[in-house]
Amino acid sequence: DARRGNALLDGRLSFRGESRSIAALDLAKPDFSKAFADYLHGFSWLRDLSTVATRAQGIPIAEALMRRWLDAHADTVSEPAWRADLWGRRILLWTAHAPLILSSTDLVYRSRVLNTLARGARHIDRGAEKAAPGAPRVAAMCGVVAAGLLIPGGDVRRSATEAALAKTLAASIFEDGGNVARAPAAQVD
Repeated sequence: DARRGNALLDGRLSFRGESRSIAALDLAKPDFSKAFADYLHGFSWLRDLSTVATRAQGIPIAEALMRRWLDAHADTVSEPAWRADLWGRRILLWTAHAPLILSSTDLVYRSRVLNTLARGARHIDRGAEKAAPGAPRVAAMCGVVAAGLLIPGGDVRRSATEAALAKTLAASIFEDGGNVARAPAAQVD
């Protein structure tokens, strides 16, 4: 979304009418809605930022938000940050937008991002099938499959994770193409 991307360039994180200054955003004491939290923790804002920003413009914003997220959530498994569906989305978005979050020359920061990615992958590997049916479970399972393809050692489990994703899709989407929630928003998701 170009409007959300431009808001990020202006120092604001905005989603569905809710807007917060990035500088004043307190991830340890959230005072925002569930939808805003899902947008923030799922990292789909990276897609919005990359839509409007050059790499040089986007890196400082993405790394600043990433550092804040890591400081608040990397070391402690807690809801909603460590919810399986958000980790699935996060794995896909962190890897798709790696140039925005991993261009730093700070090796400690880079190592922390990659270590957190690996921890998140292990976390959802154990809990993806327990995620709520429909889009949340699909997102979690997509993260498991992507992690298996991207993180060394994942080839051993590849067929099992792909089979679990196929099972999840079959249980989440009816033969007519509708989703189990029968909700348009879940269908779009």
